[in-house]
Amino acid sequence: MLPLVHRFEIPPSVVVALRAFAKLPKVCLLESAKILPELGRYSFLMADPFMDLVCEKRCHNPLDETSAALRTFRSETVSGLPPFQGGAAGLLSYELGGCFEKIEPARYDD
Repeated sequence: MLPLVHRFEIPPSVVVALRAFAKLPKVCLLESAKILPELGRYSFLMADPFMDLVCEKRCHNPLDETSAALRTFRSETVSGLPPFQGGAAGLLSYELGGCFEKIEPARYDD
């Protein structure tokens, strides 16, 4: 399986791109902002994920679950494309730190 890629001659502004995705669920933008050319080369806009991973337990490493879920979808790297050619994108909670070090849970679940 090869990644689906569209290369723009002139990339749209972030506002225009986000507007195009506005009605899709779970929009996620990883914006480079191009502050440093060697670091800020790529931006990724994604939406409507085919899978959600929600880990409720604190006693295991949820990143292992993510890695296991992604094994099914491995693909070959295509030269000339950005280094991130598929994978997981999303949010990690502050409480995830409790899976890696001993910290007290929050007094209130906000």
